[in-house]
Amino acid sequence: MHMTNCINGELRAGDTVVSVEGDYAYLVGFVLRINLVGSPEHNEETENETDDVHVEFVGANYSKQRIREIEAEISDLYGEKKAFDDCGLDDVIMSPDKLIRADVFTNEEMKSILESEEKAAEICKRVVTQFTKD
Repeated sequence: MHMTNCINGELRAGDTVVSVEGDYAYLVGFVLRINLVGSPEHNEETENETDDVHVEFVGANYSKQRIREIEAEISDLYGEKKAFDDCGLDDVIMSPDKLIRADVFTNEEMKSILESEEKAAEICKRVVTQFTKD
């Protein structure tokens, strides 16, 4: 089983994560697999300079508000209206340095992350700062 390092430690397939930056920020998902830099699988898929972490972001229990926010963001990204089920979130390739392993969050924090982007951003920024301060 491949492992890589995310913002707050080791990351493995099956781990629950929260994304923190980029087009897919503040989504909750499950790591499907990790393709290490230099592996044939990695080289076939991307030219990323980091390990490729495949994440499924559709299984989370998002609030209706958060689903609307996700639909709006993905629609903006693709330049066309997208319903949640059509957002292509079932296998997103992420850089490990854009992921937080979710075991650092309390149950209340996870509920807030699933409720709104604003709350997710606030919580995630605090955690990122905690784990990246020198």
